[in-house]
Amino acid sequence: PRAKMNQQRSRRFRASKEGAAELLRNGAKLPEVDPKAERFDSNCITPGTEFMFRLAACLRFYIIDRLNTDPGWRNIEVILSDANVPGEGEHKIMDFIRRQRGQPHHDPNTHHCICGADADLIMLGLATHEPNFTIIREEFKPNQPRPCGPSYIFIRICVIREYIKLEMEMPGLPFAYDFENIIDDWVMMCFFVGNDFLPHLPSLEIREGAIDKLVRLYKDIVHQTGGYLTSNGQINLGRVEKIMVGIGKMEDAIFRKRRESDVSYRAREVKEQLDYWLHCFHINFLCSIHLIYDYKWCYGRMDGKERYFRAKFNVSMKVTVFSWYLSHNNAAKVLTDFDFRRKLVRSYVEGLCWVLLYYYQGCASWKWFFPFHYAPFASDFFDILNLPTDFPTNTEAKRPLEQLMCVFPEASGQFLPTSWRKLMGDPNSAIIDFYPDDFKIDLNGKKYAWQGVALLPFVD
Repeated sequence: PRAKMNQQRSRRFRASKEGAAELLRNGAKLPEVDPKAERFDSNCITPGTEFMFRLAACLRFYIIDRLNTDPGWRNIEVILSDANVPGEGEHKIMDFIRRQRGQPHHDPNTHHCICGADADLIMLGLATHEPNFTIIREEFKPNQPRPCGPSYIFIRICVIREYIKLEMEMPGLPFAYDFENIIDDWVMMCFFVGNDFLPHLPSLEIREGAIDKLVRLYKDIVHQTGGYLTSNGQINLGRVEKIMVGIGKMEDAIFRKRRESDVSYRAREVKEQLDYWLHCFHINFLCSIHLIYDYKWCYGRMDGKERYFRAKFNVSMKVTVFSWYLSHNNAAKVLTDFDFRRKLVRSYVEGLCWVLLYYYQGCASWKWFFPFHYAPFASDFFDILNLPTDFPTNTEAKRPLEQLMCVFPEASGQFLPTSWRKLMGDPNSAIIDFYPDDFKIDLNGKKYAWQGVALLPFVD
C-alpha cells in the first residue's frame, strides 16, 4: 500500500545517504557508477527488481528440492507468496490466518509461528485473537561478538495476553466485560505512539509512560460511556475524542517538563564547557555565559505548541494564513491556521481508521497515505465524530516498476530500465524534485539518525 511505500522510500533514501556518508568518513571518494560493476546494494530487496525475481525462482527450487529429498519435509504443505503477489509479507500471512479461521473445519487449537524482528508482529499476533501464536526473532546483543550459531527469542502472544488482562482489569463495569474487545482497543491505542503508517502524537512518548497514561484514561472513558473504542475493526470516534481530550489536558505539563529537562541539560553542557575554559585559560567568562542563559530561558518560555507548529509545519498558530501547495496546478491556496489544523486532524483520523481496518480486515485502500511528516496535537482532536472515514473501494496496488520509482533514490536507479532511470537524474525531468541528492533528517527528540524523520517530498 502507498502508506507503506512512503516508509520504504524513507528507508531506501536513508540507506543510500548513509552509504555515501560512510565512504566520505573513511576518506574515500564517491565511486563513479559503473553499470557493469558488480556491487551489492541492499535496496535491491524491493518488489519489482531482478534480484527479487531470481530470489523467488531460488525459493521455488529450494522448496521442491526439500519436499522431494528431505524426510522431515514429507508431510508439510508449503505455500510460497513471493514479491509477485502484492502486499506486505506479514499482512499476507494475517489474511491467510483469517481465511483459515473462516473454514468450517478449522481447528481452534491450531498453532501459528511467524519469524521476524518487526515489533508490529506483536500487534498483528494480538489482532488475530488466536490462542497459540508465537513470534521467533533472532537475538541481537549490541557491541557483542555474534555467536557461532543463531540464538532465538520466542515471544508467546498468549503470555502477553495474560499481562494485558491483568493490566486492563475493570471491575464493576455496567455492561459485559469482553476481553477480546479490550485486546482490540489496546492495539488501537498503541497506534497513538506511532507505527509504520502514522507518526506518534507529539505529547506521547513510550519512554515517558505514554501507554500507562492511555490505559488510565481508557478505563475512565469505558466506565463513563458504557462501551469500547472499537468494534470489528471500526472505531468509535466519539470515545476516541474523549481519550484525546484527556491527553490534551496533560500536554502543557508534558511540554513544560520536557522544556525544563532540555534547559537543565543544556545548562549542564554550558557549565562543563565553562569549567573547561576556566581550567585552560583562567579567564572569567561569567558575563557572556549569563547572556546565553538569559537567551535560553527566553526561548524556553515560548509555548510548546507554538514552537512545534513553527518548526514542523512552518506555520504559526498565531498567524492566520498558511500557503498550501497544490501540486496539480502549482497554485497557492490560503488556509487559515484553523483550516490547516483541521486538515491535519482529518488526515490523522483517516489514518487511524485505515490502520485498524488494515490490521483486522485487510487493505481498505491501496492509495491512501498520511500526507504529513508529523502528527497533530491531542488537543486538536475536537468535533471528529462526523469526519468522513470511508475509502474508495476501486484502488489497486502499484505495478512493480511504478513502485520502484516511488521508493528508490537515483543512486539505486540501476535496478530500473534505462529509460525510467533517466527520469530520476535528468535535471529537465518533470519529476526530478522527487529525487533529491540530499535531504534533512529531523531527529525530533531522538538520539540516532535512523530514529529521525526523513524530510522527503511525497511522490505525486
